[in-house]
Amino acid sequence: MDNKKDKWDIEHDLPSAESSEETTKRESISTVEEIITGQLHKNLVVFAGPRETGKTVALMRLTHFLRKNRNTKVEPDRTYRNDARYQESVKAFLDDLHTPDFSPKRTGKIDFLVLDVFKGSEVFCQFLEAPGEAFFNTDDPHNTNFPPYLTKILNNHKLNKVFIFFFEENMLAKSDPLAYSKCLARLVGMMNRKKDDVIILYNKSDKLRQLYDRNKPNVREFKRRLYNNDYYGDFLGALKELGIPVKFVTFSSGDFSQIPGKDTERWTHSDDHYPDTLWRNITGCFKGIKWF
Repeated sequence: MDNKKDKWDIEHDLPSAESSEETTKRESISTVEEIITGQLHKNLVVFAGPRETGKTVALMRLTHFLRKNRNTKVEPDRTYRNDARYQESVKAFLDDLHTPDFSPKRTGKIDFLVLDVFKGSEVFCQFLEAPGEAFFNTDDPHNTNFPPYLTKILNNHKLNKVFIFFFEENMLAKSDPLAYSKCLARLVGMMNRKKDDVIILYNKSDKLRQLYDRNKPNVREFKRRLYNNDYYGDFLGALKELGIPVKFVTFSSGDFSQIPGKDTERWTHSDDHYPDTLWRNITGCFKGIKWF
């Protein structure tokens, strides 16, 4: 059996009558499939991962950091889609963004979102958060087909794409992580080695304090922990075979504490080290662009 350190180079149904809600959902999806790739910026960052892996909260934490610490304007692209479901996602994100001391209350409503990231008055990249089911459907784990809009993005060689793949401890423990790995391997097989980059993000790293050194995450140990996980061999193997650049970061959005009598939690933001490191890795993927 191969030594894992050397292997991964760690170091270096029957039709039924549709309800009005189902009809609206189907029509909204059709709209997305028709317009999505034509209106995306050439520099695209895709937040990818199953549901409940913290993508929305991480995106919000990064947005807070950029607006406050980098004087960078980040805002939803309101005109990207005009259907009601997308506008609901925009409103939900803005509502939560304007209450930074409290946990997001409406992340369930944010099922698709495009954010414009500015340098000065010009958009230099976009963040795209798609529904978790676009990457892996826990109700149908062995279905490796992707929505048409995601396939169009993968096949659009004019885009400089950065995929941020979210992982966390015991992810998909109640589902099928092996199936997820195979799904991701198929996605990697559709990537363009010359145009695409990958960032593997180990989320909620602060839950594993034993892997910290002097209050900072030991990135090498987190990477080793993921790369030595047999569940993800197909995904990691596909990355290695393609030879696509891979960056690895740890991340924490912060701590949440219950507020008596409230349906929300108080949010204590994580150290700026986490969003700062993620942002530097993102910008490092866009070759030839000076951000600072």
